[in-house]
Order: sequence, then C-alpha cells, then structure tokens
Amino acid sequence: METLTVGGEGYCLHSSLRNFDRRTRSLVDRVEAFGSTIGESDLIGRDIVHWDLHSGNLLISDGSLAAVVDTDFAVVGDASFDVVTLALTSLTIPCEPGVRARLFASAFDDLDELKTQAYLAHLFIRIIDWPIRRRQFDEVEFWLAKADELLKI
Repeated sequence: METLTVGGEGYCLHSSLRNFDRRTRSLVDRVEAFGSTIGESDLIGRDIVHWDLHSGNLLISDGSLAAVVDTDFAVVGDASFDVVTLALTSLTIPCEPGVRARLFASAFDDLDELKTQAYLAHLFIRIIDWPIRRRQFDEVEFWLAKADELLKI
C-alpha cells in the first residue's frame, strides 16, 4: 500500500501529519516503517472495494439500504477494507445499542493482524490528514486518540 509508505495523490498526505505536531509526526513515522514491511502479495484481494464506505455514502429508504454512492474510486481488492472503514467511521455517528459492537466484530474478528493494522494505518493517515488541512483540530484530537487506542504498530 503506497499510502502507507509515501502517501497518496491529493489524500493520505504524509506531509500534513509530519508538519502538524510531534504526535502526528510519530504516527506517520510508525506507519511508514510498518508499511515498508508489507509485501505486494500480503494485501491482495479479488473483491470490488468501494474504498470510501462510510454512512454518508449509504442511502437509506424506509429503513433499508437503497444505494451505495460515490463509487468513483472503487478498486479490486479485499472487501474487508470496506467493512473496517465502515466500522471505524461509525465512531463519529450515533448508533443504536449493539450496532457498533456488531460492526466492529464483523470488521475485525476474522481479519488477520497484518491486514487489521495495514487497513487501520491507512485509514488513520487518511482520516487525520483531512482535518489537519481543514484546520479542524478537535477532529484531529479525536482521531489521534482512536489511533492510540486501536493501532498497535
């Protein structure tokens, strides 16, 4: 995953984290070191992956999923990445009792540690990069705390 070692084009920017403060610099250094240990075949999948699956991209009608939108960046990969994305981003929205726990169980219970940490590392770089650039510092703090809690690299 190139986003772990050097960042993406226009998103997952390592420079924003490297220049923000010592905590974000430490996070990006850890992610880069971890990313350099991952082989090309370690994260291969054959699923269609949305790549940005969160509640804002799910349209609900009459209590049921009606559509998934914003598929511009869909790729072939491991669909588990989408479930991890949905679980992590659920931390910012209200959920009925038990929903978040079931979502986290679906995302992580059968996922090996390498994929768990790779997917979380990518998401934390991505999720922290945006609020840094938008100067939403409360959001940066929220996600840094979650990274400290969930990221084991």
